[in-house]
Amino acid sequence: MSYVNPPNFKQAMASLAGTIDATFGESIRIIPCTSRPNFPTEAHEDKAVIVQGVFTAKPELVMRSNSIAHKGAEPAALVESRVPIFSFARAQLPWAINRGDRIQRSCDGSQYEITRIEADVTSQRITCHVVELGVMSQ
Repeated sequence: MSYVNPPNFKQAMASLAGTIDATFGESIRIIPCTSRPNFPTEAHEDKAVIVQGVFTAKPELVMRSNSIAHKGAEPAALVESRVPIFSFARAQLPWAINRGDRIQRSCDGSQYEITRIEADVTSQRITCHVVELGVMSQ
């Protein structure tokens, strides 16, 4: 008998995904979008689905440099930023999620656009790295 990979390991990990969503999750709306070169993305609001997912804003240190180079300008500094990430169970989606699709939080209505998708085969979850829409960058 293998203690490293028991026979019901994948089933246990799939049930763990549901437990994570139930414990830490919130209601999020996923809106499929069509993107074309040189045109803005077209959202298909009528095909949107509501799923239970987890939102995290992971802190990150980034280097900020002064864009105006003149005598006496302040040197580059480390600034704390945040990286918004959504994760949810893959079984909740009726279609394959794509880069450019949008995610909307139900609690405050903020919208995000998906920039990168990572699938976790073990726990049957999808992790989406996103950028917030409608917020000016600093």
